[in-house]
Order: sequence, then C-alpha cells, then structure tokens
Amino acid sequence: SGTTLFAQSAKGVSNQPILLFNCVQYTIKDRLVSNNVKTVSSSHDGLIWIGTDDGVNMFDGYTFKEFLPSRQKEHRLNGKNVCDIKELTRGNLLMATSDGGISVYDRFSDSFNVDWNLNDSTENVDYTRAYGMCRRNDDIHISFNGYVVCYNLKTHVCNYIKINDNPKYTGLKRERAKMVVADNNRHIITILGKYSLGVIDSKYNIMKEVVFNESFYITDICPIDSSSVFVATSQGLYKYNFIKKTFTKSYNFSNVSVEAITRNPYGSYWVAYNNRELAKWSSNTNVIRPVFFGNSYLNNQSVVHELVEADDGISGQIFDQFLLIRFVVGFCP
Repeated sequence: SGTTLFAQSAKGVSNQPILLFNCVQYTIKDRLVSNNVKTVSSSHDGLIWIGTDDGVNMFDGYTFKEFLPSRQKEHRLNGKNVCDIKELTRGNLLMATSDGGISVYDRFSDSFNVDWNLNDSTENVDYTRAYGMCRRNDDIHISFNGYVVCYNLKTHVCNYIKINDNPKYTGLKRERAKMVVADNNRHIITILGKYSLGVIDSKYNIMKEVVFNESFYITDICPIDSSSVFVATSQGLYKYNFIKKTFTKSYNFSNVSVEAITRNPYGSYWVAYNNRELAKWSSNTNVIRPVFFGNSYLNNQSVVHELVEADDGISGQIFDQFLLIRFVVGFCP
C-alpha cells in the first residue's frame, strides 16, 4: 500500500505510477573516507562497497567501515584511488586502483593480499594502474593502461590483449573503464573512451574497437541479452548489437542525457537521466515508473553517476559523493 503518484517522464511516456523514495546523502562527516566517490558495488550479503580517491568504505546500511592504504601492509590497499570493486568468492573482493594496482580483500581474515602476482616479463604492462574489471566464470578481466589482462583464478595463467591506443577515441587512461559480461558469457564489453567501446571475444582472446559518433559521449553500459548491450550516452539510450553490429536508439530515452543504467535480477532497469531524474524501466512491457523523492533531495545540480540495487532501495553516486535511495516506509512499489 501507499501513495500512487503520476507524472510525465522521458519522451513518449506519461501517466505511469511513480515509485516513492527517500534519499540520504553521506559525506566525510558520516565517516565516508572521501567525498570523491569513484565506484559503488555490492556483495552477496547485501553490503555496499564504496571506492573513493582515498580508500574504501564498507556500508551495512547504518555504519561505515574504513579501509585505508596508510595502514600496516597486511591490512592496507595497494593504492588509494579505487576505480572498481568486484566480488570474487563469498568473502573475498577484488579492488582495482589507478595508483597501486590490484588488491584482494579477505573478509574472514580482515586482511589484504597485496602480492596478487600478475607479472609476466613478456608483456610491458603497468600493473600499478588498474581501472576496471569483470568476472566471467573463473576468469577475471582487468583493464590496465593499454592492456586488458585475463587472469584465471584456478590456473593463475594470464592472457593479454593489447589496446591500440588512439588518444582521440580510446585509451584506458581514463578514471574508470567499466566492463560488463554479455549474457552469452563469451563476450565482454568495455568502455574504451568517450566515443568508443571494446568488444572482447574471450574464446579467441581478441578485442574489436567500436567507435561511435563524436556528437555524443558514452557514460555507461549494461547487458541486455546474449548479443546486445544498452549504451547510455549524452544524447540518449542506445541498443548495440555486437553480433550484427547495429546501433539502435531507444525511443523512450531519446534526446535526453542518460548518465547511468543498471539491470536488476528481475529483468527491469534503473535509469538515471536528465542529470537529476531516475526511473525504473521494463523494456519488455515498455513501462517507465519515474522515481519521486519524498524529501525532494535531487535538484537541478544533481547528477547520478552509478546505480546499485539494494534490498530496500538503490545506491549511487551523486555530486561524486555517496547517495542512498530507499523506499519510503509503508510504500510498496
């Protein structure tokens, strides 16, 4: 039960029931290690992991735990500028930093393994600069500066994909190179630059670069099915079929700036657009349910950069800080 509201949202959508939420913003005053948030992730037990430019926070919905690079070796990160966080197994997390490389955190021993050896003398990889990651079965794909490294967790064997760096379009020198695994569990899609994607075929260990129109830039990617991904851009939401190599604009989010998109376990999507608007979208039924914030948190200066679904709401970045968005008590969406 709860209040049902209606409003007009993205192009072509109106009179859809609104989801009612409250927002809570957290800063260094709440023990966030830095107000400059780089990435937000979640683990299987519902904990939220927040990577910043000065370390990591674990958030249980009430309190923050800090992980800083300044602590003793066995309890510290390799670097402090955390660009991505991924769960390996139940209890372990992989953290990529652009100023120290890869660190593995063991939840049970509450310690870091800073000697996760990826080095191979045959390749000139700067392992201190890690920007993005994704997991496919026992393989971890990690984007370093100029390379994507595939590391097998069982065999500890590395394979390397060299990126032909075109400064105009590509290069993993950016702050974060997001990577996602397509639903066919074979292809990996990564953001290479403002206007380009990389499509990795893990069967043959090759990457093909896809360069899009310079009139817009890519902000996020999200898997759809075994052959397609959604591509969020500054000029709308697109569907890219990497098998047919077709690029189709989504009518519902056309001519708007789409900042972030994520898929929930039930097949719907959370979409942040127009800098300060948020909606839950079912691509199958084509229904968009805009989010109404009961405490009117978002304003004309708000920009949501990344979204992660939690048990009672969603989390994200805003103003480069951490934002928790929760369902209003007593309202069932």
